[in-house]
Amino acid sequence: QNQFTGPLPDSLGDIKTMKVFDADHNEFTGTIPSSIGNWVDSDWVKLSYNKLTGVIPSSIGNWNNAQAVFFDNNNLSGTLPQEFGTMKRLQQVGIHHN
Repeated sequence: QNQFTGPLPDSLGDIKTMKVFDADHNEFTGTIPSSIGNWVDSDWVKLSYNKLTGVIPSSIGNWNNAQAVFFDNNNLSGTLPQEFGTMKRLQQVGIHHN
């Protein structure tokens, strides 16, 4: 558990070779930047237990290799992006407690 605060920067999307991103149990706020859709080779993304708001960006549909994504225990709203259906390797999704 860390105590990083503030918004997730759009520049995270500049890291094209992101395989695993685990930023759970922090105090990140604001929306999830759509630029993270650039992580086309991501296997595992965990943004649980933060204070993120807004919607899950549809750009996650670009994560062709994603096996697990976790957005639980935030303050997210809206509907699930239909792009979840294009993620053929996806095995685990955590979206509870939003």
